[in-house]
Amino acid sequence: MNRFLRGLTACVLFLGVLCSSLFGQVPYGKALKAKRNGQVKLFANAGVVGAGVSFDGNGQAQIKVFVKNAKVRGITKQIDGVPVVVAVSGEFSAYGKVKKQAPGGKKKKTRRWR
Repeated sequence: MNRFLRGLTACVLFLGVLCSSLFGQVPYGKALKAKRNGQVKLFANAGVVGAGVSFDGNGQAQIKVFVKNAKVRGITKQIDGVPVVVAVSGEFSAYGKVKKQAPGGKKKKTRRWR
């Protein structure tokens, strides 16, 4: 029985890979590799603030590029055969609002919630 289940699992995986390539589905790994390959070129464009891999409504992987505003131009439509989608997000940072240092090199005193 165990041998049967392993064989069945292998067949299902093989058919999944075959169907995804036949019907034009882009696997997540390919999209991630394409994003890494094209990341330097994407961020060379002024106004690009982030990039990632997401899925469209059909389950196809795509590269999502986040831009400051809708005026950003010159972003490619595909990277290594993976579609690129642009999303206007504005500026953002990993840890919320970035505090600027006060003139003269002294840190501003702020009230923090405790």
